[in-house]
Amino acid sequence: MNNPSTPVDLAEAPEICTRTLRFPPPEHDLSVMEVGRVMAPEGVIYPETRTTFCTVVWCVCGELIFELGGESLRAKSGESLVLDRDTQVITQAGASGCDVYYLLMDGPQSNQLLETSGIWTGVFPFASLPIQWLNWTAANINQPQFYASVASSGQSLYTAVQAEARATVHDPLVWDAICYLQQHWNHPATNGERVLRHLNVSRSKLSPRFKAETGVTLKDYLYAIRYRHAIQMLEQAPISIADIAKQCGIPDPAHFTYWFRKQSGKSPSAFKRKATAR
Repeated sequence: MNNPSTPVDLAEAPEICTRTLRFPPPEHDLSVMEVGRVMAPEGVIYPETRTTFCTVVWCVCGELIFELGGESLRAKSGESLVLDRDTQVITQAGASGCDVYYLLMDGPQSNQLLETSGIWTGVFPFASLPIQWLNWTAANINQPQFYASVASSGQSLYTAVQAEARATVHDPLVWDAICYLQQHWNHPATNGERVLRHLNVSRSKLSPRFKAETGVTLKDYLYAIRYRHAIQMLEQAPISIADIAKQCGIPDPAHFTYWFRKQSGKSPSAFKRKATAR
């Protein structure tokens, strides 16, 4: 990796390095928007905002909380937190505050960044903070000759989060099942049988281990992913219920409405009206 032209050490003091360009360089499909360190006391760090970037955070001390509608993601010391783009989120520090490092990426290719990295929105363990990579990225984020290298380095950090997490999981078979569901949740054909065939294992081998590790069945885990995405689209996207149903892997709008009402107690249209009125 090239030596940074301007030394930046994020570990020495809180530092935020932001790309000076408002939008990603037009000739690049992937770009680093910001890299930095945040040390914050308990409370809200950033009020509710809709992200236009992908986020990975390394929590080295305390606790960082992302509030995503009715869901909370909590990263404690030694855990990384990953968030996909186009998500409505409130960012806050836990009771003991937090000390975190983070990387934000945008650009057209960021729509598929988590999928290509094999990771998803969630909390994962990490073994070591990639401080040298972060420092190099911070030093070169506004060097045009390094735009491509910085983006490639950033993408590698997302892949490294996935690799470190899988290396430390309690049950790799369950991890692989979760990974399949996270990457194929929006396909209508995705179900428990598809997972079993993909992993080439029997239901009797996987199901008890999956339930013991996650607390839910394969079906319920898949439904939880679809429900979270449905909520996000109903709250944010100016598209029809039928299109949202299709994007959630439930192409029949009537079945989607029945399923969503069963999950939330409201019809998708009623939920959308309430979200729009806020």
